[in-house]
Amino acid sequence: MKRTIALLLLLMLSAALLFAQEITEIRVTGLRKTDRSFITDRLSAYIGRDEKNVDVNGIETALRSSNLFTNIKIEVVDGIIDIHLEEKLSFIPLPFVSFSSSSLYGGLMLLNMNAFGKGGTLVAGGFFSESSASVMSMYAIPGKSLKKPGYSLASSFSIAESRFESLDELEYYSIDNTRFSLSLSLNFPLKKGFYTSIGSGYRQFFSDDRDLGMGDIQLDIGYQKPSFDGYFLSSNSIKASSSLGLDTEGEFSCSFALSMSLMHSIVPGLRVMGTLSAEYTDNRDLLLAPAALRSSILPSGVVTDRFIESGATIEKALRKDRTKTISSYVLYDAVYLRDNYDDRLHFQQGIGLGMRLYLEKVAFPALALGLVYNITEDRMEVSGSLGISY
Repeated sequence: MKRTIALLLLLMLSAALLFAQEITEIRVTGLRKTDRSFITDRLSAYIGRDEKNVDVNGIETALRSSNLFTNIKIEVVDGIIDIHLEEKLSFIPLPFVSFSSSSLYGGLMLLNMNAFGKGGTLVAGGFFSESSASVMSMYAIPGKSLKKPGYSLASSFSIAESRFESLDELEYYSIDNTRFSLSLSLNFPLKKGFYTSIGSGYRQFFSDDRDLGMGDIQLDIGYQKPSFDGYFLSSNSIKASSSLGLDTEGEFSCSFALSMSLMHSIVPGLRVMGTLSAEYTDNRDLLLAPAALRSSILPSGVVTDRFIESGATIEKALRKDRTKTISSYVLYDAVYLRDNYDDRLHFQQGIGLGMRLYLEKVAFPALALGLVYNITEDRMEVSGSLGISY
């Protein structure tokens, strides 16, 4: 009896091994500009894996997170991962305009989101508003490993009248100035979505009353995990940053920042997003580098050296086809910050709603319209953008 059972188990194991099919090839069709190795390098971990253990949704998410491909179809047959896809527009001469109740700016950017077919980003262009004109350029290559890091180079030049506003929109300081900046960073992908980067930069500020420059070094460490529900490409992420600077007046400064983003698909086409960010800056001149606060409920001229912000957004896809996705959203935002105007801590909160248009062939929202209400200040603001929207 025992011999019979052992023989049956052996036969079952042999059958399992006989019918197991390992992945031996990744086949890709639909590429026009992208180098095939850009995809096969990302999916190399699937070679040698049992085809029953291939995560088709994970492959699609990995491809979509590059922001280069759309209309992706994947089949796993006879040990081959067969991928058919379409490339998004990678080179775009893009005019854009953005407005709110209190400001208007626009410009033209030349975007190459797939430079040399390796997933690199090349950007050059300029933008203007009623009080400034700027030009900028950036080139970035994604990293592959610790031994093959990515890098980014960026530069900017602007002539502006910098305006500082209080939370109740009182303009308390303005200064005509010219400034430029240069930066370089190295980016190291780690395992399972973790990464780190180290960079250095220099910024120079010129005005009739004062010239000031600052060099700094920055260290980042973070984690990012994308997901795709058939409608939205989402991402759960966390990043911690620190920097140390020295200005041309001999003053040292430092800053520490933390940001988190959680996105969850309740059902396909309906997602909830939560964000938390904080920054503390010590002894840094705000003319050169104010804290990176981006809140839709605050006036654009508010500057601070420390803040905590949290928000929640619910977004629903209203319509999706092969060319576009139209969505609507509601949001809540809360900010605790120190206003440079009076050096006091303030709490602000607000709500908003709006609509977005995503184009399948473009890697960012192409149109956005929004309405926000600052509950604390009893202030309403309308905003919109065409060309590049966030």
